[in-house]
Amino acid sequence: MDADPQGDLTTCLGWQDTDSLPQTLSNKLSAVMREEQQDPFSGILGHEEKVDLVPSNLDLSALEMSLVTAMSRESVMKNYLSQVKDRYDYVLIDCMPSLGIYEIYKTGALYLAGFNIEQKINFVIMYLHSAGM
Repeated sequence: MDADPQGDLTTCLGWQDTDSLPQTLSNKLSAVMREEQQDPFSGILGHEEKVDLVPSNLDLSALEMSLVTAMSRESVMKNYLSQVKDRYDYVLIDCMPSLGIYEIYKTGALYLAGFNIEQKINFVIMYLHSAGM
């Protein structure tokens, strides 16, 4: 999952024109925020290396800004991951090289959606628990 608005993972896996992709992580998370019914698997790109990708582009930056005022913003990523997790053994999230609040939510979403994550992020889990999640 490319959760970096620069879309470097998407580009590295071969999709050069990220702005022309009809479905991206931004679309997926926007639909969750609006509680719209959608196929959570549409737009997931299959790579020849047997890796699936939820692509990203700069639209994700705008979505991050709208998350600031969204209700249950800390659950948006978790809710999307919960829809797709049964199809995958592992989910890797490529994040921006910073640890802002959005990165904390992404890491917490993996934990809350039931994925196993390493102990080194205990501080994130403690933060989520202290926030009542």
